[in-house]
Amino acid sequence: MGYFFVLGARDPEMEEVSRVLDAAGIKWVSATAGGHTVNSAEAYQATGVAGLLPRGERELVFVECDVLGLDADDLCDHHNPGDPGYDLPPERYYEGSSIGQVLTLLGEEPTREQLLIAAADHCLAHAYRGKCPGVDPVELADWRERSRAARFGLTQEEIRIRIRIATEALARAERIKVGDEWVAWIPDKQVAPYELAEASARAGTPIAYVSHLAERSPYRAKCGILNARPETVQTWMRDCGLENVYGAPARGYAGGYAT
Repeated sequence: MGYFFVLGARDPEMEEVSRVLDAAGIKWVSATAGGHTVNSAEAYQATGVAGLLPRGERELVFVECDVLGLDADDLCDHHNPGDPGYDLPPERYYEGSSIGQVLTLLGEEPTREQLLIAAADHCLAHAYRGKCPGVDPVELADWRERSRAARFGLTQEEIRIRIRIATEALARAERIKVGDEWVAWIPDKQVAPYELAEASARAGTPIAYVSHLAERSPYRAKCGILNARPETVQTWMRDCGLENVYGAPARGYAGGYAT
């Protein structure tokens, strides 16, 4: 019996998952909502897929999504309680990450770059603190800059400048107290969403943010907390008053959506 994969919202990790599947000759489709590929707000409320499901015996695998009317035979995920990688610690980042789970399912060994992708997606701030075995923080930072530059047609130096600017903005940001921890408050993460998250992870400074969403999203904004202590994340999740709240306190993040 072969595999057939349904993939969730596109991000660098999901791009690598699709590349791995293509290289292995394994068919996959994207989960959809309203006729378009799901974004992060829609991934677990998908209503269809972008293509045809295969005939014959296939093991159906969902990667970071859920599709109405379909039952998965297997999951590669780490976003929700019960997922295989949900609360795995930094030391187990590879088996915790979705890319790591996909590679393990296919019986493939990870490349050096895939280890970096796995660590960055599962627990970036911990990886920068040297808590992910086999991942060097300097190498991670260089790869993050290079891959970001290639993705958006910029130079690596331009990415570094943006991160420096974000680091300075983070230092100036207002602090709010969530539970017993002081957190930098970023009321409009759309200004530089990647760079602020990157600066936060590198500096070990927790942030709470608001990110305004595109018009086709069913929500006005995504709100979240990053790189905070587990008890801080638990407090935020309990008190945020948002819809579709998700998070992994052990990994330092949570989010939710405002209507």
